[in-house]
Amino acid sequence: RQGWRVREEYLQMQADFCEEWEHLKGSPCPSPAPSSTAHLLVLHGHLQCRQRLGMKAGLSLRKAVALDPTMLSAHLLLAKLYIGQGRFSQARGALEAALRVDQDDFQAMTLLQLVAHLAPDAPHTPAHALHTPAHAL
Repeated sequence: RQGWRVREEYLQMQADFCEEWEHLKGSPCPSPAPSSTAHLLVLHGHLQCRQRLGMKAGLSLRKAVALDPTMLSAHLLLAKLYIGQGRFSQARGALEAALRVDQDDFQAMTLLQLVAHLAPDAPHTPAHALHTPAHAL
Protein backbone atom coordinates (compact mmCIF):
# COMPACT_ATOMS: atom_id res chain seq x y z
CA ARG A 1 0.00 0.00 0.00
CA GLN A 2 2.77 2.48 0.90
CA GLY A 3 4.53 1.91 -2.44
CA TRP A 4 1.26 2.51 -4.30
CA ARG A 5 0.68 5.80 -2.45
CA VAL A 6 4.20 7.01 -3.23
CA ARG A 7 3.68 6.10 -6.90
CA GLU A 8 0.35 7.99 -6.95
CA GLU A 9 1.98 11.07 -5.38
CA TYR A 10 4.80 10.93 -7.94
CA LEU A 11 2.38 10.63 -10.86
CA GLN A 12 0.34 13.56 -9.52
CA MET A 13 3.50 15.64 -9.08
CA GLN A 14 4.53 14.75 -12.63
CA ALA A 15 1.09 15.78 -13.96
CA ASP A 16 1.23 19.07 -12.02
CA PHE A 17 4.70 19.74 -13.39
CA CYS A 18 3.59 19.12 -16.98
CA GLU A 19 0.58 21.38 -16.52
CA GLU A 20 2.78 24.20 -15.14
CA TRP A 21 5.36 23.66 -17.89
CA GLU A 22 2.79 23.87 -20.67
CA HIS A 23 1.17 26.94 -19.12
CA LEU A 24 4.44 28.84 -18.62
CA LYS A 25 6.38 27.68 -21.65
CA GLY A 26 3.52 27.30 -24.11
CA SER A 27 5.07 24.05 -25.32
CA PRO A 28 4.46 20.38 -24.63
CA CYS A 29 5.88 18.84 -21.49
CA PRO A 30 9.36 17.33 -21.97
CA SER A 31 9.39 13.73 -23.01
CA PRO A 32 10.42 11.56 -21.43
CA ALA A 33 9.25 13.12 -18.20
CA PRO A 34 11.81 13.49 -15.38
CA SER A 35 12.85 10.06 -14.17
CA SER A 36 13.13 10.70 -10.45
CA THR A 37 11.26 12.63 -7.82
CA ALA A 38 14.39 14.68 -7.08
CA HIS A 39 14.73 15.73 -10.74
CA LEU A 40 11.04 16.59 -10.84
CA LEU A 41 11.41 18.71 -7.70
CA VAL A 42 14.35 20.63 -9.23
CA LEU A 43 12.29 21.34 -12.34
CA HIS A 44 9.41 22.46 -10.14
CA GLY A 45 11.86 24.74 -8.34
CA HIS A 46 12.90 26.27 -11.68
CA LEU A 47 9.30 26.92 -12.64
CA GLN A 48 8.46 28.34 -9.22
CA CYS A 49 11.47 30.68 -9.38
CA ARG A 50 10.25 31.85 -12.75
CA GLN A 51 6.85 32.59 -11.23
CA ARG A 52 8.57 34.46 -8.39
CA LEU A 53 7.36 31.93 -5.84
CA GLY A 54 10.54 31.89 -3.79
CA MET A 55 9.16 30.13 -0.74
CA LYS A 56 7.68 27.30 -2.80
CA ALA A 57 10.81 27.06 -4.94
CA GLY A 58 12.98 26.82 -1.83
CA LEU A 59 10.79 24.07 -0.44
CA SER A 60 10.95 22.08 -3.70
CA LEU A 61 14.72 22.47 -3.92
CA ARG A 62 15.34 21.55 -0.28
CA LYS A 63 13.24 18.41 -0.82
CA ALA A 64 15.27 17.58 -3.94
CA VAL A 65 18.54 17.94 -2.00
CA ALA A 66 17.16 15.77 0.81
CA LEU A 67 16.26 13.05 -1.70
CA ASP A 68 19.51 13.30 -3.65
CA PRO A 69 22.33 15.21 -1.91
CA THR A 70 24.56 14.72 -4.97
CA MET A 71 22.26 16.71 -7.29
CA LEU A 72 24.50 19.67 -8.08
CA SER A 73 21.82 21.62 -9.96
CA ALA A 74 19.57 21.66 -6.89
CA HIS A 75 22.33 23.08 -4.67
CA LEU A 76 23.21 25.74 -7.25
CA LEU A 77 19.63 26.87 -7.86
CA LEU A 78 18.97 26.95 -4.13
CA ALA A 79 22.08 29.11 -3.64
CA LYS A 80 20.94 31.53 -6.37
CA LEU A 81 17.51 31.75 -4.76
CA TYR A 82 19.09 32.53 -1.39
CA ILE A 83 21.39 35.16 -2.93
CA GLY A 84 18.37 36.83 -4.53
CA GLN A 85 16.65 36.88 -1.15
CA GLY A 86 19.71 38.31 0.60
CA ARG A 87 20.09 35.12 2.67
CA PHE A 88 23.85 34.91 2.28
CA SER A 89 24.60 32.44 5.07
CA GLN A 90 22.17 29.94 3.54
CA ALA A 91 23.58 30.66 0.08
CA ARG A 92 27.08 29.95 1.35
CA GLY A 93 25.86 26.66 2.84
CA ALA A 94 24.23 25.59 -0.43
CA LEU A 95 27.37 26.49 -2.38
CA GLU A 96 29.62 24.64 0.05
CA ALA A 97 27.35 21.60 -0.36
CA ALA A 98 27.65 21.97 -4.14
CA LEU A 99 31.44 22.00 -3.85
CA ARG A 100 31.35 18.85 -1.74
CA VAL A 101 29.59 17.22 -4.71
CA ASP A 102 31.99 18.68 -7.30
CA GLN A 103 34.98 20.53 -5.87
CA ASP A 104 35.86 21.93 -9.31
CA ASP A 105 32.46 23.39 -10.20
CA PHE A 106 33.22 26.82 -11.63
CA GLN A 107 29.75 28.23 -11.07
CA ALA A 108 29.75 27.26 -7.38
CA MET A 109 33.22 28.75 -6.87
CA THR A 110 32.22 31.98 -8.62
CA LEU A 111 28.99 32.34 -6.65
CA LEU A 112 30.85 31.62 -3.42
CA GLN A 113 33.21 34.51 -4.22
CA LEU A 114 30.18 36.72 -4.89
CA VAL A 115 28.67 35.79 -1.53
CA ALA A 116 31.99 36.50 0.19
CA HIS A 117 32.02 39.93 -1.46
CA LEU A 118 28.37 40.75 -0.67
CA ALA A 119 28.41 39.43 2.89
CA PRO A 120 31.95 39.03 4.17
CA ASP A 121 30.65 38.38 7.71
CA ALA A 122 28.44 35.44 6.71
CA PRO A 123 29.59 32.24 8.44
CA HIS A 124 31.61 29.94 6.24
CA THR A 125 33.35 26.60 6.22
CA PRO A 126 37.14 26.57 5.85
CA ALA A 127 38.22 25.66 2.31
CA HIS A 128 39.92 22.41 3.37
CA ALA A 129 36.63 21.13 4.83
CA LEU A 130 34.86 21.49 1.46
CA HIS A 131 36.82 18.72 -0.20
CA THR A 132 34.88 15.75 1.13
CA PRO A 133 35.29 12.65 -1.04
CA ALA A 134 32.14 11.85 -3.04
CA HIS A 135 31.84 8.40 -1.40
CA ALA A 136 31.50 10.12 2.00
CA LEU A 137 28.34 11.99 0.98
